[in-house]
Parts: sequence; structure tokens; C-alpha cells
Amino acid sequence: VTLAETIRQRINRLAGLFCFGAGRAGTAGVCSVDLCKLTVTVAGLGLTGVEAERILRRQSRFQVELVDQNNVLLLITHGDGPDVAAAVETAFVQLAAQRRPQGLRPALSAAPQQTQLAMLPRDAFFAGKRCVPVREAAGRIAAEPVTFYPPGVPVLLPGERISPAILEWCLAARALGLYLSGPQDGRFETIQVVDEG
Repeated sequence: VTLAETIRQRINRLAGLFCFGAGRAGTAGVCSVDLCKLTVTVAGLGLTGVEAERILRRQSRFQVELVDQNNVLLLITHGDGPDVAAAVETAFVQLAAQRRPQGLRPALSAAPQQTQLAMLPRDAFFAGKRCVPVREAAGRIAAEPVTFYPPGVPVLLPGERISPAILEWCLAARALGLYLSGPQDGRFETIQVVDEG
């Protein structure tokens, strides 16, 4: 934990970056914080977590544990030593030096909660299907799941009617570069829908 705290303090000295710590515990929705996990908010550099992860991998040759719209997550373990602290600090110093601190990007809103189940998921999964361009899928019944990671919870399941709001949210999440699983088309240009004849 001491090593992780050292890294956290070093990152927090860099303009445009923030790494929360024990002070977050006890705030709304947070009962405890695992201090060996370093969540570094990179949005102040005008980057998404996905963009920062790619830069860190390419320039510093290390892989982060998880990314989302605004953050990268690193794990510090009992096997890590001062060399790891130095490497992480160097990587973030380079990242911050390349990007000027700037205002945060508009946040991706929470996915729409209301969906309409038009068919049982099993029936939709085994029904006749066809691929349609994603931008033309509003109003159709999904025949495959759509899941963005994190959090890894499906936004759309087979049998649900694809609303314009869900469709727009999915396109916005994809534009941010969030990882997608579920659709047969990994580029998310098309989606399988129930062939309603």
C-alpha cells in the first residue's frame, strides 16, 4: 500500500491527472477503497481512458488493468517494487507532457433504463435473423446482445425493441472507443435483428 500511495502522490502532482485515494472512502456510495488499485483520471488531459491506454501501451510498454470513459486502472501488487513506481511515474509524466490540461469532455450519460421486451430472449435468439445497418435498427427487435465494457452489463438483449435512445447511446459509447462485446459485427456497423418478415 505504501508503494501505491507513493505512486498516487506522484501522479497527483501532474497537471491534468488525478488519482483518488483513501479520502474517497465514506463518501456517497463508497464504503471502502482498495488502495492497491490506482484509478487515474485522464480526462483533464482531454483523453478518454481508451486513448490513454493505447498511448501508455505504445510508448511505455505497459498494460493497464481496465479503462473506461475517463480513467485507467493500474494494480500494484506485493511483487512490485520501486522500479515499478519509477516506470509508472515516467509513463504518466510523458503522457502529461504531451497533452495540455484542458476541460473535461462531455460525459457519456447513463444508458437509458427503459426497454421494451417484444419477445422472450430465447425466442429472439433462435428466431430468423437478418443484419441491418446499426443506424437503421431503431424500432426493430434485437437478436443479439450489445454489451460495453466496463461495466460489462448488456445494454440491449435479444428480444428487446431497439429504441432510438438506446441506439444513440450505443453509438456514443462506440465513438468513445469503449470495448464492445456481443454483436457479430465487432465494428458495430451492423446488428442482427429478428426478421419480422
